[in-house]
Amino acid sequence: MTKSLPNILVLAHEPYLNGASHSLLTLLNGLKNEMQFLVIVPAQGDMLNALQETGIQSRVLKLPRCAVKASGWFNLMKSRFLFLKNKRNHLQRLKEVLGDFKPDLIYTNTSVQDLGFDLSLILNKPHVWHIREYGDKDFGYQYLPSKQSVRRKMNDSNTVIFTTQDLLRHWNLSSKKQEVIYNGIVSHHIPFRNPASMPNPVRISIVGLIMPTKGQLDAMMILRQLLDKQFNVHLQIFGKINDKGYEQTLRNFVSEHQLQNHVEWKGYVEQDELYAQTDILLSCALSEGFGRHW
Repeated sequence: MTKSLPNILVLAHEPYLNGASHSLLTLLNGLKNEMQFLVIVPAQGDMLNALQETGIQSRVLKLPRCAVKASGWFNLMKSRFLFLKNKRNHLQRLKEVLGDFKPDLIYTNTSVQDLGFDLSLILNKPHVWHIREYGDKDFGYQYLPSKQSVRRKMNDSNTVIFTTQDLLRHWNLSSKKQEVIYNGIVSHHIPFRNPASMPNPVRISIVGLIMPTKGQLDAMMILRQLLDKQFNVHLQIFGKINDKGYEQTLRNFVSEHQLQNHVEWKGYVEQDELYAQTDILLSCALSEGFGRHW
């Protein structure tokens, strides 16, 4: 008799392919012959397309995040009220979307989604929480109804996985069921660069959402210093725009310091293409969870 594969319900929090989604896809592809997955994604997009291309079962359901960027006390209280008021309805919708899929385990891919834990209590199933961000230090989130409540749920989960030691220290859980597992990449197409034979100009890349905490402005300042020292370098900025005001600050810096011929805006590209275009990879974020190690 053939043994059936365990059913894993996966909660993904973004419809696009940022770092956490790339890491999740790598994990799912590596385990899809040993487990049967159902991935809940919040909307149509690149993440859903990637899941469908690899034959991993997925369904679309927009679930509320337990984290917001609320400005002011009143807006934060309003967000807390609506979050708690609607939680039961969202859990019911999640149960309905599952249909006849009976999870043996529930896996949450981010700190900003706590319904996986709540559902695990209802279904009496284990819950694994994979934390890939600081939340407050990197994205400016405030947690709902509070960060303390989210930490309590993490402590009560069966396992909590962090991508770095610093993330583990930041969340400061009391649970003994926590692990640090560094992200990796699976690719046979990553070109190796011999530092002794760098091209001219040298292509320096910074990867991530375009927002202040990712440090693209610092990368431009570094570029300017290198050019002043007569190094022939070219800065490539990979990533989607998250903060339009910050993007304008960057473009103003380029214009003011006449860097137009040395800075290129690349947007989002696939991983292998990024590596093929990069000689030096730069990280300027002071608080970087490394949702994906590029």
